[in-house]
Amino acid sequence: MKKMHRYPGVRPFEPEDKALFFGRDLDISDLCEMVRAERLVVLFGKSGYGKSSLLNAGVVPKLRSYMKTFEVRFNEWDAKQTSLLKILVDKTPLPLKIRSEVKFLGKLEQNLWTHFKQLENGEKNSYLLVFDQFEEFFSYPVEAQRVFCYELA
Repeated sequence: MKKMHRYPGVRPFEPEDKALFFGRDLDISDLCEMVRAERLVVLFGKSGYGKSSLLNAGVVPKLRSYMKTFEVRFNEWDAKQTSLLKILVDKTPLPLKIRSEVKFLGKLEQNLWTHFKQLENGEKNSYLLVFDQFEEFFSYPVEAQRVFCYELA
């Protein structure tokens, strides 16, 4: 059995720490409302203020009940080796029917828009991309930044 501690130490709270994460209900509620109302929301603050914990153990678990969420942590992502699209495709296995179509259409340009359209599979869904530790992005090589911006556009 894994021993649970009230505070995780220097690491941020994770989704599995949700039961231990409390005292920020108003922040969670406000941020969730903002995410549902706006196309782009930026959460910023000084290092150590709990932004990642707020997202991991508060906001994202709450939003998962009505949105498909995809989280990318820039401090764990090797932009020189992996594209944003590949990360999201790896996190979202496509249904078998669509997977065979993707193989057949593999020579067509794949981008985030087509990936999310394939995920919809005829249903209307809301998707949320969460980029944590985004300040790391600015330390990436310029070419990796360009590719990321192209994929996201």
